[in-house]
Amino acid sequence: MELTGTPAAVTLQETSRAIEPAIDRQQPPMILSTIIFVSTILFGGIALCLWYVRFAEWLGEHAQNFSTFYRFMIITVSICWALMLARWAFLISVSYLQLFRDSRTPTPNIAEWPHVSVLIPAYNEEETITPALASLKKLDYPHFDVAVIDDGSKDKTYELASQFAAAHPELNISVYRKPNGGKWSAHNFGFQRTRGELLLCLDADSRLRPQSLKLLVARLVDGNVAGVSGQVSVRNRNNLLTYLQSLEYLMANGALRLAQSFFGQVLVVPGPIGLFRRSVLEDVYFRFTSSDKQLGPGEYAGPFEGDTFAEDFDLSVAILSLGHAIVYEPAAVSDTKAPDSLLVLLNQRYRWSRGSLQVIRKYVSRLRRGEMKFQPGLFSWLCFCYLLEIAMFPFVYGMGIISLTPFLMYPATFNLMMTGTLLIWGLNASIAGLYVAVHRDRWRLISAVPFLDLYFGLCLSAGLVYSLVDECRNTRMKW
Repeated sequence: MELTGTPAAVTLQETSRAIEPAIDRQQPPMILSTIIFVSTILFGGIALCLWYVRFAEWLGEHAQNFSTFYRFMIITVSICWALMLARWAFLISVSYLQLFRDSRTPTPNIAEWPHVSVLIPAYNEEETITPALASLKKLDYPHFDVAVIDDGSKDKTYELASQFAAAHPELNISVYRKPNGGKWSAHNFGFQRTRGELLLCLDADSRLRPQSLKLLVARLVDGNVAGVSGQVSVRNRNNLLTYLQSLEYLMANGALRLAQSFFGQVLVVPGPIGLFRRSVLEDVYFRFTSSDKQLGPGEYAGPFEGDTFAEDFDLSVAILSLGHAIVYEPAAVSDTKAPDSLLVLLNQRYRWSRGSLQVIRKYVSRLRRGEMKFQPGLFSWLCFCYLLEIAMFPFVYGMGIISLTPFLMYPATFNLMMTGTLLIWGLNASIAGLYVAVHRDRWRLISAVPFLDLYFGLCLSAGLVYSLVDECRNTRMKW
């Protein structure tokens, strides 16, 4: 693709006159959200402080029964837990501020909706590609086209997408087939062959809700906003594992993306739903993609790069490094299919964790070489989110289990540990309730809360540790 220049950024014009079709944006229930937020902060602050005081008293009474090293490990784990809880308190508080700001900001009336090109890369998605395209029939947006990029599928993905495109010419769907080169390359292929002022990236197993695209586009009224993340919701809630992932997505979307959106620093625009300005993607391509890079069969150059497992995270970091803002729109929803077996989930989280480590290493390398401008906000959020997860979380969960096991030999300590467990369950339930209310999801998801820490501590931390070891060993990536 030969790009000769970066066009001017899309400018959305607002009008004071009500126009049709208007955006039907459901605001979160602020009264209920406020009640749950205040209750969560008060309950977590008071109850956990009292528990820590009682734990410190018990430890002082029985300190002589433990070695110096063991006492040091217990105290260290306790401090790490306190830091984790403080981190959650900060995220919840800032996410509430973002909710409050959104509730006070009127939904803009757009005078003229810009053209959007929808990119759907697909590889062996014969079971999901037709429902994904069918969801676009209900999309409430006046000007868009769709590019389906079959990335060398070995099944009937291309045939089914072509049949759907032929049956629905009003959707303006173009279906392409290329040799397998990876999802990043498929995105670049679509980027080269579309001309929309804005680009919406979707996964082939996702289903977009009708108002989602308008809600995403409306966020670009702010000229500094270059990308918008939507909410990813799990649609196949058929067992405990998918329920836990649903809760994880809600809490990650709610606590992390809402808090990051308050500062315009959303670190990851996810694959299932993300909107970008084409002009900014072209800027990323010009600045960061080497013209000397040798491309293999099926690979295409563009703003997406293939040297990490996490091309969405990599692109988001590149955009933020240029000084642009990325925000989160919780009412724009893409329903996606989550892994429903443990082995598939661990494989997915290995790729995500490994990809995140690669992106961070790539970011640091570019900073050192002067290829990226240092942005304090981006750097702070990367440290706050990923440095803590890499350096602290596996240690806290692993060493916490080891250090607290002998405590169960003492009846009084057993009661103390059970009280602490119930407090954590109550706090998790309160946080989950807050973001269920914010995203207008189903309250029955809270029934999975007792298993949430086990899920985070064992499943997700195991994938992180494994990926960290492989990244340190520079183990070859396998797609």
